[in-house]
Amino acid sequence: MALNRYKLRTRAKTNFRAKLIAKLLERPDRVLAVILIGNNISNIAASAIVTILGAHFYGNAGIVIATISLTIILLLFAEITPKTLGALKPARIAYPAAIPLYFLLYLLYPLVWLANGFSNGLLRCLGVKQNSKQPDALSTDELRFVVNDATGLMPKTHQDMLLSILDLNKVTVDEIMVPRNKIIGIDLCESLNNITTILSRTSFAILPAYEKDIDNIKGMVHVGDILNLLATNNLTLATLRKKIQPVNFIPQSTFLYQQLVLFQQQQHRQAIIVDEYGQILGLITLADIIEEIVGISANLTDTNLIVTKQSDDSCIINGSATIRDLNRQQEWELPTDGANTFSGLIIEHLENIPTPGTCIKIADYPIEVLLVKDNKITTAKVYPPQIKPTVP
Repeated sequence: MALNRYKLRTRAKTNFRAKLIAKLLERPDRVLAVILIGNNISNIAASAIVTILGAHFYGNAGIVIATISLTIILLLFAEITPKTLGALKPARIAYPAAIPLYFLLYLLYPLVWLANGFSNGLLRCLGVKQNSKQPDALSTDELRFVVNDATGLMPKTHQDMLLSILDLNKVTVDEIMVPRNKIIGIDLCESLNNITTILSRTSFAILPAYEKDIDNIKGMVHVGDILNLLATNNLTLATLRKKIQPVNFIPQSTFLYQQLVLFQQQQHRQAIIVDEYGQILGLITLADIIEEIVGISANLTDTNLIVTKQSDDSCIINGSATIRDLNRQQEWELPTDGANTFSGLIIEHLENIPTPGTCIKIADYPIEVLLVKDNKITTAKVYPPQIKPTVP
């Protein structure tokens, strides 16, 4: 019963004894019945024989001696030792015992059937439903615990990827989106020269197209298509507009797993995130979700700029850095149940817009605000727990 079911299933594909054990465990009630019937028959038989021999040779005193000695022997050699060994080394016991146990199941099947019939009847009287097959699939939380507990058994990067995949049902798109003030797009009201300059300098394959303001978005354009028009001298505002494709709008509460499925079904790679009032909050792409899983940024320059290590082991942090990225890269444990960015986290805890020099401690990390601009924290310094600035 203590065998690893998943390891057993893997071995059952190539190992006969493992296949036999897997078949036995399909009906654990029968396995228990065989073991208990055999155990009780042997124990009762041993008790009767030893009691008769003790009474025959030593009279009434022999009965007492037989009872005490047999109790000790059965406890040590028939109960405690074998069951402890079975719990500690289940495979070492189960594989050699598979064939004899299977044989005994057929030999004692009438008794097993009767015993199971009576026990299942009693369970039904007590309101307990007995399933023939016990489900052994792990829940998401149990699987997350298994992956966390596998430290040292797999590379750290693999472990982080598995945990990120399990978190896709917990993380919403607004937690990893590109915020609206960082969206790079083309303004259809600009001149062709300005538009082509943006297209030639961008590293993105698809850009949003809008008129004057990102809230007036018209659709998405493939940079490659526009550059092809430019190369053939066919680029005009009219041909550019013809290349605009419909844009997908999604609510900010959409979970990453749900959005990943939508990307696959709709054959799209990007979507615009809006709030409950229809205001544009940001943009998310398929690459953003993949980055969330693998932990590698598609834009390495931005990744390197969010954290700058200092000689005193402190870190200067870009206020726009997301909490999830900081926790992953620095192995910190900043709270993720509130604001999405580092700037938002500090403001949320202070409950006001701080001035430069303000200090605060969040989750045992002393933080000093360095620069504030346009009502948001541009940079802040995080000190190691042992190096603490004066916190007012």
